[in-house]
Amino acid sequence: MSDVALIKMHEGFVYLFLISLFIKVTLLIINVELFRVVRNKTKIVEMILGSLLLISGAMVWNAVYSFDMQGWILIKVVLMLAGIGLTIVSFKKESRPLAFLSVLIFVFIYMLARNHVAWGI
Repeated sequence: MSDVALIKMHEGFVYLFLISLFIKVTLLIINVELFRVVRNKTKIVEMILGSLLLISGAMVWNAVYSFDMQGWILIKVVLMLAGIGLTIVSFKKESRPLAFLSVLIFVFIYMLARNHVAWGI
């Protein structure tokens, strides 16, 4: 698979993940009961999507950067691990502020990946 195709595949998983996260956080803020129903019905799908996201990210990192730990990648990985943990906690405790913070973290990760060259990182 070419590097471009691999990156596009990973971007697709990123978009699906962000859309899913936005929907769940919006439901948590607006309607907690509906959030619980959606969360329970999509647990397996979320695990599969999360796994595909992480695996495709590692594949891109290997294919494009040969596992070179550049500064922006380190920031991205650390924030991603923190964001995953924060999202899990916020959904279990149904904490709206923590869920919103997790969205901000993942949006920043996305912006970092798209703009790291322009930002000089």
